[in-house]
Amino acid sequence: MKKRKSSVLNFFIVLALLNFMNFLNEIPVYSQEAGDHAEIGRYGSSSVRHQELGNFSEYILALGPVRNDSVSESLKIEGKVMMTLYEGPSDASSYEIYHAYRDLLVSGQYDILYSCSGSECGTGFLSPVYQLAPFAYNYGYNNSAPITNGSQDFSYLITARKSIGEKTTYVSLIVSQGWFKFPVYKLDVIEVQKSGGKISSIQMAKEDSPPVRVSSDRNLMKDEDNGVLRFGFHMSGDSYFGLLLRARHFEFVIKGYAELFDGFPEGFRPDDMLMIGGHISYLFRPWEKADIGAGFDLRQGISVTGNIKYVQYIDVGPMLSFNYRPGKHFVLSGLFYPFWLNTRETDADDSFSLAVQIPRASVALGFLF
Repeated sequence: MKKRKSSVLNFFIVLALLNFMNFLNEIPVYSQEAGDHAEIGRYGSSSVRHQELGNFSEYILALGPVRNDSVSESLKIEGKVMMTLYEGPSDASSYEIYHAYRDLLVSGQYDILYSCSGSECGTGFLSPVYQLAPFAYNYGYNNSAPITNGSQDFSYLITARKSIGEKTTYVSLIVSQGWFKFPVYKLDVIEVQKSGGKISSIQMAKEDSPPVRVSSDRNLMKDEDNGVLRFGFHMSGDSYFGLLLRARHFEFVIKGYAELFDGFPEGFRPDDMLMIGGHISYLFRPWEKADIGAGFDLRQGISVTGNIKYVQYIDVGPMLSFNYRPGKHFVLSGLFYPFWLNTRETDADDSFSLAVQIPRASVALGFLF
């Protein structure tokens, strides 16, 4: 007797390898893309976690402590802005970094407009101060949480200014520790200036116009982040194939597979089963291209042919998933099922059974349009 499953496993493996190659090509190299300010550099062996530049932007400086969840005194300026989130050395303390920058600013003839540490800055000061000048790109709070969720007792703030002739430069520094095992700090340098940008209109003949690219890979991934529901296909290593619906904090899959037999002995006919079901998960989004899902999976078995007719054939259990999106179309998932509840009942009398199945895991690939 031979058992056959309608499996897409080989196809899945090929796509997973292609997906992994795409992932390798898209890993950002921050050391090549980001740099330090010429006058105010990084501390020791710190590394750049995120950086944003603006030739002419608005910036709000903190000049006083936080009271009633807002900064009591602030100053709005305009100019060339460089905002950088650094990961400090693992063997450094947040105070060590704060003290080094304070010494650097003083020796560089900067006036310290405001400086504080811990409770001196006000209760819960990290988030209100960060919100004065947040990063524009903050997927999954990945660029704000290391600052805003740090320990207030090990956090520090400096606002400084230097004016030489007509050139005025401001520095804003927030140092925090507690979200990671190493300290992090947001170092912003603002060179005050007037806008030098001009508005112009360039016209060209229609036949000379280049094709317009409507969206980019990042924009398509952002659709999901903004709550847009995306549709696609789901394929898993346990032979299930189905339809996938995905949004920012939601995933729903309808899936199924057929278990068929042939070559059975005369007088015995095993059960051909059709398994249908689905899973639903809530997605937590701590990272830019990855999320963690928590939900449950339900599967219903239907007898197609065979000597046994099932009245109940149900598998149900919780499901955890780790999902990575290397590009605009693919979702690569690791699935873990802590336990399964299996109910079985046939058309025979007293045939009901309930069992608990040990944990198991699988992998899956989703394709999104």
